[in-house]
Amino acid sequence: MYVGEKGGKLSFIAEDSGLFDECYSIRAGKYRRYASDSWLTKLLDLRTNLLNLRDGFWFTIGIVQARRLMKRLNPDAVFLKGGFVCVPLSMAAAKTEAFIVTHDSDAIAGLSNRLAARYADVICTGMPEEYYSYPKSKMLYTGLPLDKGYRPYSTHEKRFLKEKYELKSSSKVVLVLGGSLGARRLNEWCSKALDAIAVTEPSLQAIIMSGKGNDAQVAALRKGLKNPDNVRFIEFSSELFQLMAVADVVVTRTGATAMAEAGAMQCATITIPSPDLSGGHQVKNAQILSEADATIYISEDQIAGKGGSSDILKGAIVDLLNDRSRALEIGKKLSDFYPSQSASVALADLLTKKTSNKEARSSGSKAEK
Repeated sequence: MYVGEKGGKLSFIAEDSGLFDECYSIRAGKYRRYASDSWLTKLLDLRTNLLNLRDGFWFTIGIVQARRLMKRLNPDAVFLKGGFVCVPLSMAAAKTEAFIVTHDSDAIAGLSNRLAARYADVICTGMPEEYYSYPKSKMLYTGLPLDKGYRPYSTHEKRFLKEKYELKSSSKVVLVLGGSLGARRLNEWCSKALDAIAVTEPSLQAIIMSGKGNDAQVAALRKGLKNPDNVRFIEFSSELFQLMAVADVVVTRTGATAMAEAGAMQCATITIPSPDLSGGHQVKNAQILSEADATIYISEDQIAGKGGSSDILKGAIVDLLNDRSRALEIGKKLSDFYPSQSASVALADLLTKKTSNKEARSSGSKAEK
């Protein structure tokens, strides 16, 4: 059973996936805070403060809804993956006998996960344990749970997928990922860089996943392309692993899931983390992976800051396209960064074992009575 945020922009993914027997939703309040803003800016930001006040009300409603839901479902185990919906759920689950597991994807734990972790029996981490301040006795480094489609693909499989997506077998493929909702700055920088690369690399085939709700921007970017046959825009794909399988280079934000997916497929990545997200977790992810030589890290300032240039992005893409051994090396190191055992298997084993123990204790208690 899946519980998500009522009215959440990405709720359709869980509901349409077919992975869950039942889907529920509750209210959740988001606490908005922006890492790049000063305290004075935050204080005077009337709109954000009003939204936070409104969401404080939704949070209270969410607690009531979560407690009713937990009482009705009486779960044996609760797995909390993050997001503000996990806070009321964790508080409600703590009132039951459920085994509670939280999971932090990023190197910097989010506020919701830090709050939910207070009630957790086990805290799983997507990055090595030394990057977290949780009690050592509760932590377990699992990496990230991924769809089974994220794996290395054979040459034959890649050839088939290139035909499926109407890509020439000899093409050099660059995939740009801005996430389900897209990343407008990434869309702009990458479309311009890839359009310029196509002049000297006619075999280039670029696919930019622009995200939902960015139709006007995409139309403008398409209009400005000098080599429109080499750059393709798609809104979203539920078969992202197939697109990653054919990509020679992946350009992405440094979301933990995207990096773990790329690692599972041994993709050569160029990461441009968003500096705006609270806590700076994407920047921290990029720094850690870059230090392990598992990705090429480019900051936004290097592209658009004072003295910055889009040429740095163009150059990084061209270098990886033309140096296959370097691309393979980066992809292998990204794969090696994460645990060899699948996080999905590790988490399933953990939850199954603890649930079985609970059932055994419950049966024993009934027998004694």
